[in-house]
Amino acid sequence: MRTETFTGADKMFAKLSQAPDAYDVVVIDPEYIEKLDNAGLLSSLDAKAFDFSDYIEPLKEFPLCWRNGKLKAVLVRYGINALVYNTEKLTREEVSSYDILFNPKVTGKVGIWDWYLPNMGILSLYNGFSPPYQLSTEQFGKVETSLQNLRPQVKAIMGSFSDINAALAREEVWVVPAHGEHTAAVLAEQGNPISWTVPKEGGIMWIETLGIPPKAKNRDEAIQYIHYMQRPETMAKLTWRKAYRSNTPSKKAITLLSSRQQDLFKVHDANEAVRLVQSVSVRMLPSNASGASAEKTWQSAWQKFKANE
Repeated sequence: MRTETFTGADKMFAKLSQAPDAYDVVVIDPEYIEKLDNAGLLSSLDAKAFDFSDYIEPLKEFPLCWRNGKLKAVLVRYGINALVYNTEKLTREEVSSYDILFNPKVTGKVGIWDWYLPNMGILSLYNGFSPPYQLSTEQFGKVETSLQNLRPQVKAIMGSFSDINAALAREEVWVVPAHGEHTAAVLAEQGNPISWTVPKEGGIMWIETLGIPPKAKNRDEAIQYIHYMQRPETMAKLTWRKAYRSNTPSKKAITLLSSRQQDLFKVHDANEAVRLVQSVSVRMLPSNASGASAEKTWQSAWQKFKANE
């Protein structure tokens, strides 16, 4: 097996566009399923060939994995972008709302991950907008205002998880929006007083799916690979991979995790997993009220935020 890694789905899209027959299986983020399909880079899958019976109910027929009634991608992992915080500096009550980000107590103690989608999605939820990624001009203006109000609170805008983890461990920052179980699990394992929570306004869910390009040279083997990735035993291992800790759609996989792992994921059984998924919104590419793309508008606002304009 030959694998190729990438950082950022844009690079994946570019690689597949340039060499559509070079890959048999592609790892796809939620917002790129539609993009790949529209570009003719995703084949339809026979839904009957894949076993979703062990999945928690909200993820059995996940809408983003389907296009025009046809299965395009198989979900294998999910995780949450919400709020990571220092438990010795902030109480559970204080982090029960994204209000904490604007509290004078954390001025200069907010760390920001340099990606507009999860951060602006959270601020959209904070303003009461659901779905968070389809906004009118007026609604988007309120999200921009929240971005501007957040800027004086920010210690640093960081491009890597390692930088964020280090800043939290050194207590340079006390709270980081748009992060979740991965950051908290890694730092808690190291003995740091770090946890994560989904505030009352909700959080953003990312998913990881597997798809097969139409020009895949080894389609049968690709299907077998996805079957392997759907096994509960495999999914349990996927939750704890070094690259990124995550939750699992498999009910049995949850039971295969240690009690410590379940504690860090805040999921001990299928019912808790369902409640977690129901408390968040899926990360998507932004659009305006009519459904037209608003990517450039959101990205422009993010660049202004970074430049402190």
